[in-house]
Amino acid sequence: MHKGSHTFYYEIIVPFNVKQSFTYLYECKIEIGTLVEVEFNKRKSIGIILCTVDYDDDQAYKVQSILQVLPLPRQSKEFLSFLIASNTYNFIAIGKVFQLSVIRNAHEITKLIWNKDKIPKSTVQKKLCNILLNQSLYNVEIKNEYGIQQRTIDNALCEGYLSLSDDSITECSSVTIIRDYVLSSVQNDVFNNMKTLLHQFSPIVLDGVTGSGKTLIFFAVIEYILLQDSDAQLLILIPEIALIVNIIKRIQDALGFGDDIMIAWHSGLTESQRRINWQKIVVGTARVIIGARSAVFLPYKNLKLIIVDEEHDSSYKQTQTNFSYHGRDMAILRAKIFSIPIILSSATPSLESIYNIKHKGFYHFKIQERFNEAQFPKIESVNMKTEPIRYLSRTLIENIKITLEKQQQVILFANKRGFSPCVLCKECKMRMYCPNCSVLLTYHKGHNIVLCHFCYYSAGFTNRCVSCKTDDSLIMNGLGIEKISQEIHRLFPDVPHAIISSDSKNLVDTIAKVENNSINIVIGTQIIAKGYNFPNLSLIGILDIENNIYNCDFRYLEKNFQLLYQLIGRAGRVKGIEGKVILQSYQQENILIRSIINHDRDLLYKHELLNREKHKMPPYYRITSIIVRSPKDIEAYQKAIDLIGQFPKRPDIQILGPIPAPVSKIKNLFRYSVLLKYKASFKIQQYLQEWAVYDRNIIYVIDPIDFI
Repeated sequence: MHKGSHTFYYEIIVPFNVKQSFTYLYECKIEIGTLVEVEFNKRKSIGIILCTVDYDDDQAYKVQSILQVLPLPRQSKEFLSFLIASNTYNFIAIGKVFQLSVIRNAHEITKLIWNKDKIPKSTVQKKLCNILLNQSLYNVEIKNEYGIQQRTIDNALCEGYLSLSDDSITECSSVTIIRDYVLSSVQNDVFNNMKTLLHQFSPIVLDGVTGSGKTLIFFAVIEYILLQDSDAQLLILIPEIALIVNIIKRIQDALGFGDDIMIAWHSGLTESQRRINWQKIVVGTARVIIGARSAVFLPYKNLKLIIVDEEHDSSYKQTQTNFSYHGRDMAILRAKIFSIPIILSSATPSLESIYNIKHKGFYHFKIQERFNEAQFPKIESVNMKTEPIRYLSRTLIENIKITLEKQQQVILFANKRGFSPCVLCKECKMRMYCPNCSVLLTYHKGHNIVLCHFCYYSAGFTNRCVSCKTDDSLIMNGLGIEKISQEIHRLFPDVPHAIISSDSKNLVDTIAKVENNSINIVIGTQIIAKGYNFPNLSLIGILDIENNIYNCDFRYLEKNFQLLYQLIGRAGRVKGIEGKVILQSYQQENILIRSIINHDRDLLYKHELLNREKHKMPPYYRITSIIVRSPKDIEAYQKAIDLIGQFPKRPDIQILGPIPAPVSKIKNLFRYSVLLKYKASFKIQQYLQEWAVYDRNIIYVIDPIDFI
């Protein structure tokens, strides 16, 4: 473990894209889980002590010293276990997992002060005590201004003589709860039955129809946990950043919390705010954390509960980088390792959660009525085969007029951004493709550009075919939300309307205008289905639904049912507002459309589960997707062939491919797809660990949610 009498060796995880931990030495003993500062690849960085190790003097490499012990709370063995389990399950570098747990320059953010209950013994400790007894200083200030050696500071930290300072961050505010919410009898029954499960690992599925008041049950659970342990921390994961502001305000209004104990965590925070919020999380002053998926990896001091809101939402799956993970699944993993409860909340639970209820003992709480006597919206189906108008049926237009006369609001839904998803030449039939990707360019009329939604290539639009050189030959094929906006402006020129999509700027401001009735008609993509509460909304029009029905994703029925059911649930959420949905389609007998029209979730879920079991697909079987990329098509294909050639053939794993990926080129890289299909009991990570090839152009995705 150590060489000589005063040198110790430690394995340390660093926040870089590296697969292993690294050995460092130090001249005093440090506890496992301690955060330290090290030099890695000629850069100073935070690290975390994984374990002590033996060191052989004959080893060829030179061991670097730990630069300093950081004055931050030591992380638990459970946290280290979670990092390793996340790394193992997702088959990604351990350094990438730790990278999500810390912030840039985390080793530079804290001040130190002398613990007044500690009596200095040595001369140098007395000097340090005199410096820090009545003031707090950064580490670098103690060294540079007072000439104290780093070793002295580190020894004082290890022995408990120094602690964190900066009262604005580290002083724990007492939690005062001022209740301003009332549960219905149904909600209260659910909460009372749930309370007994909130003291240990309990995976709870809160399955309530849209508008049933699941968020009010969150309030009750938060209040209960904090009354049991005032220092507890609670994490609520939210699928969309735009929803975080709203849920923070609702919790503050319901429980009287201030900004001192409630914080947000997402990619939209400034560097300064991330730094402040991260330290509040680490030292425990933040009690309720509302975050996007990456918040599950943060180093909480006293995490006692995780809530995953809209747990079915595919936004929880990170697939855009070499670090692929599912935020919901990692939350379940963390809750299990930390022995704390987790609530998975949704009006349309994922089929994985339904399967887990039946086969893995997940607790199931179901609410089948809306809160405060609000009624479900009525759904009217319009057969577009009989309609002379292409996009907005006569029935929908007439209902929009009636709704506006009542001074109520309308949502029109089409899941395509821009004006048109396809630009076509009527002379030579050429379609405009992205030069970097194998996808069509979308025309955005507002900026008069064609745009790729994969690599964000854009070009100014001119109505001249680049192939046959014919002027004024390009037509806009297909329906995008900007085209609907143009039609609404023509039909209702004096009615305020807005577009809401992931392209929208000032989305929070636009949502606020909808909530205060400054906007009467909202035209949007799937983002408007995600948890918003518009009290004055009574009419929803669903357009171009066939565009969503058929694709190469085996989850398309489940995903589209969840999307449309959630969308429909936005209407008529307040007593006295009668909701109505106009569903335009060309395929009235499709099971998705029948399930939506009849409010029959069980019909579609039963159909899907039987179909998945028959074809050996998730949740009955598991899948790993492998994407192999290269600048040359033939090289990508050959690389994929070589890769699967190394995989041993086994009866318990099926290897499919390689074939061109559904999007066969992105950012000038050709892409081939290989799928591994196996029983849930099969240890795929062990199989990959033994046979997989590590390459930045080979992406392994455990449990993919799509095959793009």
